[in-house]
Amino acid sequence: MTQTYCVKCRTKTNSASEVFQTTEKGQNKLVGKCIVCGTNKHTFVSKDGKIKVKTLAEEAIFREKKEKSKKAKEIKALKLVKKILAEKHS
Repeated sequence: MTQTYCVKCRTKTNSASEVFQTTEKGQNKLVGKCIVCGTNKHTFVSKDGKIKVKTLAEEAIFREKKEKSKKAKEIKALKLVKKILAEKHS
């Protein structure tokens, strides 16, 4: 039994009747049912069935990249709005 995130419970819970499966694209996943609410849940795993746990440093890098991406998208959207407004007033 492993703990994976349950969307319905919004926390990590244990899983019952876990099964190791391979998707059509060749990715490995662990499928089971939440023992609290019974929701089907799955998580992608390595070839040997281990769940990758990110370190705090990896989490920080991920969040930083996500923020940079979000800011870049906002800047791109603002430029597009300015371009549309400039064309509209011309």
